[in-house]
Amino acid sequence: MKSTKFYSLDECLDKDKVIERLDKLADDRKIDYDYIDADLIKIKDLSLSIKETKDLSKFLSDNDVLEDFDFEDDDDADDDFIEYDSDEDY
Repeated sequence: MKSTKFYSLDECLDKDKVIERLDKLADDRKIDYDYIDADLIKIKDLSLSIKETKDLSKFLSDNDVLEDFDFEDDDDADDDFIEYDSDEDY
């Protein structure tokens, strides 16, 4: 991984198993992960080896945890609001 990726838990049938594995990796300081919402997580690779990266990718795939290519790190609900200069004429 060596980056930040977003994954959807929407199709995952055993979320507890997946979260347990992610918690273990986080406790070992191999990854950092956060929930973006109920079915979307952000995983940041901190120190996974190539083998560990492949194992995690396979584990996620086997558990129907799919990479979300549509979500980017800079996607934010606050981006939906436009700030207007109060001096502008409308």
